[in-house]
Amino acid sequence: MELSLHLRVGLFAAALVAPVAAQAENAFYLKGGFSRITDNTQTLDSQARKLDTVSTGTYGMLFEHRTQRDIAFGVEYFNYRNDFLPPNTTGAGVATTRSVQFVVKKYLGQDVFHPFFGLGVGVARTTVDYGGGAWNDEDVGLAMQATLGLELRFHEMGLMFEAKRLVYDMDNIFNSSSSYNPSAIALFASIGFNW
Repeated sequence: MELSLHLRVGLFAAALVAPVAAQAENAFYLKGGFSRITDNTQTLDSQARKLDTVSTGTYGMLFEHRTQRDIAFGVEYFNYRNDFLPPNTTGAGVATTRSVQFVVKKYLGQDVFHPFFGLGVGVARTTVDYGGGAWNDEDVGLAMQATLGLELRFHEMGLMFEAKRLVYDMDNIFNSSSSYNPSAIALFASIGFNW
């Protein structure tokens, strides 16, 4: 009799917990998109430079673990670059920013549609060079982001669309003759897997 009661309580608890545990999952996404730096006039090598406003090579990847409460904890990497033509030198200049951030997101909705918002913090590295390596500089600094987006989940596959505000604290590149801030607004479309 006592064993039967414990068995029934255990089965009842398992029935309550199983749907919640089944909602916890992992996801991996590959991202592509474009970004636009917020200030395209920067001081590089003691001269004001005009950078391309729209960045190229904008891509990234995301791994996250989602809890039963639709809160996700993850790691995100992304890359973008802005070209510029330095005066009195040959060859294009390039400013490349790479960032790794820890992100927290809250998903809403159910079934296929899952809008979300999130925040991230981490580090970024910016390298700037021109003239075929005649002049280069780099800096590492604090990176932050705020994100709004929508994920479409189809069983193990997913599509994600998101807008990001990227903010960096790297106004002073190691070389005192430069000041570069790669803060930007970015749009990404992603494809990925849930398991």
